[in-house]
This record gives sequence, C-alpha cells and structure tokens, in this order.
Amino acid sequence: KSDLNIMVGGTANRLIEYDEKVTIPSLSMLLFNGIAQAKWTYKWNPKVRWISGLQSMMQNNTNALNASDTLIPNARVLDAGVFTTLTADLGKWNIQGGVRYDFRGLTVDLLSQRRLNYQGLNGSLGAVWASGKTVLRTNASSGFRAPHLTELYSNGYHHGALRYEVGREDLKPEKAFQLDLTLERHSEHSVVVVNPFANYIRDYIYLQPMDTLMDGIPAFSYVQNNQVLFYGLDVGFHFHPHFAHGLHWEVSASYIAVNSLGDSSVSLIPQPRLMNTLRYELNLGKKIRLKDLVLQSTLMGPQNQVAFNESTSNAYHVLDAAFSLIFGKKEEFTLKMGGRNLLNTAYIDHLSRLKNIQMPFPGRNVYFSLAYAITRNF
Repeated sequence: KSDLNIMVGGTANRLIEYDEKVTIPSLSMLLFNGIAQAKWTYKWNPKVRWISGLQSMMQNNTNALNASDTLIPNARVLDAGVFTTLTADLGKWNIQGGVRYDFRGLTVDLLSQRRLNYQGLNGSLGAVWASGKTVLRTNASSGFRAPHLTELYSNGYHHGALRYEVGREDLKPEKAFQLDLTLERHSEHSVVVVNPFANYIRDYIYLQPMDTLMDGIPAFSYVQNNQVLFYGLDVGFHFHPHFAHGLHWEVSASYIAVNSLGDSSVSLIPQPRLMNTLRYELNLGKKIRLKDLVLQSTLMGPQNQVAFNESTSNAYHVLDAAFSLIFGKKEEFTLKMGGRNLLNTAYIDHLSRLKNIQMPFPGRNVYFSLAYAITRNF
C-alpha cells in the first residue's frame, strides 16, 4: 500500500566571462548545487492517496580571486521544505488538498558575515470534475518565495543581460494567493481549453530601470511593490478532423494584465500573444514520408503596462515555415528545411534581455539539416 522514493544529486557550474582583457576574467564564479528529496506515498484504498515528503537544496557560490569584478558575493544557501497532500477520487470529482512549509537560510560573506532567514507556510485546494466530453478544473492556493542571492546582493555588470544590477538586502519574501479555473471541451474533431486566472502578490520583487548609467551600462535595481494583482486569460484550440487525418490546426492566445496598488507598475509584463499553427503529415510512398509541413504565425500585441523608466513595446508579426521528410529503406534519413521570420519583421520582444540596448531579433533566415540514424547493434 505504500512506497518510498529517495533522490540525491549535485551539479557544479563554472561561469567565466571576459571583458576587455582576455587574460584576466571579468567574472569567475563556481556554483555548486546539492539536492536531496524523499517522497512517501500511501494508498488508504483505491480511491484515496496520501503523499508526504521533504525536499532540500544546498548552494555554495564562490568567486575566484583573480576576477576583476564580483556580481554577487560568496554565499551559502540552504533551502528546506516539507509537504503533505491528500487526493480523493469521488466519481466524477477528483479532489486534492495539501500544505507545505518552506525555510531558506543564507550566509553571505561581506565585510562582516551576514545571516538571513525566511520561512513560509502555504496550502492549496483543487478539484476536477469530468463528465462526458467536458472537464472542469479549479484550484486555490497560496504561495511563498524568498528573495534569492542575486536580488539581495547584486552589485555589478551582468554580461548576459548587458545591464548593471543593484540588489537590496532589505527585500521581504513574496506572498501570493492564486485562483485558477480551466474549462476543457472535447468534440469529435476538436478540443477547446479556456483558463482564466488571478494572482495577488504582496511584496512583489522586480527589476526597475534606474534611468542612469553605471560604468557606461544601463543600470537596474531590484525593488518591491507592496501589492500587485495579476489577472488574465489563456485560450487553446486544436482542430484535427478525421476526414483529413494528417491536418492539425492549433491556436493559442494569452493575455495578462496587472493592477498595482503601489506608486509604479511592475516591469517585464509579457505582451498579448496570438499564435496560429497549421501542420500537415502525409505518407508519400513506402520509402518516403512527410513528417511535418508547418506554417506558424505569431502576432504579439503592444505592451503599454510598464514600470517607471521602462520603455513600451510595439506590436509585431512573425511568420515561420518548415518541413521535414523521412526517407530510406528503414527511414534512417531525416531532411529538415525551413525559414524563420519570413516577412523580415524588425522587432524587439518586450521580455528581451537586449531590449535596453535596442538590439532587434534576427531577420529572415533559413536553415537546413540532414540526419542519419545509425541502427546497427554493436
């Protein structure tokens, strides 16, 4: 009636970035991550299941002594969490509820050693109702996110984003409450999914442009907004007619808005998006098969909900096309060709890390690949 799963692991990531001098690194950091988790599942009966567990992660960030700059200081981070959930299958209804406790402790090496602790208790309750071709899902949950090391102690040039980042040691943990509702409707040839949502967050952490330069680079600071309400809608549609079995038409749309009760809106809100994808599959003979013929249109709306000193973004449209063929006696060859941004649209996405230097995305480009699958057993 029960089982226990245990997992442990670790990774080491060395980051070295050079600026003007190729012999002396601008940044040189070693980040070690160690994780351990255990999950226990107990089945009360065929319809009721209880899952409990714990998770932990240890991080150690070390800067090399020969680096000319330090983006974040040497630090140790310990995350620990314990949770329990209960799932019940009640005919057309499936109900799940749970609680979780999280703790984060940081030890930071500055002129004097700093220790910071954060903790939070959260819960969730969700239900799924399925009847015939209709599925309804609803969920209410609270959330907790402690500030990470970058948000607290950044003070340097982030080469990957081409910006100077400044952290704040007095940041508070984010606390959130979210409501989700998903309606899924199936028919003989199609599926429609509608998902409205709302997420209320206290002490929301975000990057705000400072309207100044540091070391000749645009500067950004991590700040908090006391109360923020995100709300929006995701819609998906998939049409797959049986009379044209190889045809697929997929549509997805998303919109998110924000109401801020602070002095400023928040930054990096995604643009409204509408994506249309036509895909066709066809067998051309015994030795050749059209795996995919794809035409994709992506329409992004303008973004005018911006923070202080953040620039707005214009609408744009991108058109892509591609096909792939599989051929050979054993279908061992795969030929792929396609074109991206066929209309050669000049655009900068609102979430682009390179927006602050006004670097556009790539223009029209084509690609080609030929792959051979080795199927021999050695």
